[in-house]
Amino acid sequence: MTGNLVCGTLAGYGLAKFRFPGDRIVLLLILSTLMLPLDVTLVPSFLVVHAFGWLNTCQGIAGPLLVDAFSVFFMRQSMLAIPADYIEAAGIDGASELRILWQIMLPQCLPALAVLAIFSFRDSWDQFLWPLTIVSVDAYRTYPLGLVQFGEDYGNPPTEQMAIAVLATIPVFLLFALLQRGMRRGFGLSGLKR
Repeated sequence: MTGNLVCGTLAGYGLAKFRFPGDRIVLLLILSTLMLPLDVTLVPSFLVVHAFGWLNTCQGIAGPLLVDAFSVFFMRQSMLAIPADYIEAAGIDGASELRILWQIMLPQCLPALAVLAIFSFRDSWDQFLWPLTIVSVDAYRTYPLGLVQFGEDYGNPPTEQMAIAVLATIPVFLLFALLQRGMRRGFGLSGLKR
C-alpha cells in the first residue's frame, strides 16, 4: 500500500506537471499494462522473484505489488485538476520540486490519496493467486490462503469459513473509517468550480 502511494504520487506528479519528449507514449505504455491480466504477468514475475531468491519471503509477496498502473494514472488525474498557477508561484518564490510536491500538491491531493490507500490496501489484502504461487510455508500464508487451508484442514465447514471470511473485512472497514473524513472532504470539493 505504501509503495503504491509513494510511487504513484511521484510518477503521477511527473506525468501531470512536466512536459518531456515522449510523455504521452510513457503514459500510454503505463495504461496499456492495465489491460494485462495477472495470468499473463504471473510467470515472468515468478521468475524475477525466484532470481532474487525471494520465494517464501515477505518481500516476495509484496515486491510485485509495490506499484501499479492504476495508482500512477489515478494520481496523475487528480494532480491535473490542480491549477498550474500554484506551481508557478512556488517556483518563482524559489521552492524546489520536492517542496512543491510536499507542501502544495499533496495537501490538495489528500482525498485522492485516501481513496488510493483504500483501493491498494484492499487489492493487496485480497490477493490470492500471487501469494499462492510464491508461498509454500505456513508462516507466510496470507489471509485468503489461510482461509482455504482452514477449509482443507477441518473438513470444509462452510459456516466457520463464512465467519472467518467476515472477519477478513474488518481491516478494510477500519481503514475506511480512518480515512473517511478525507474522502468526504474530496467529495465536497469535487462540485466546486476553480
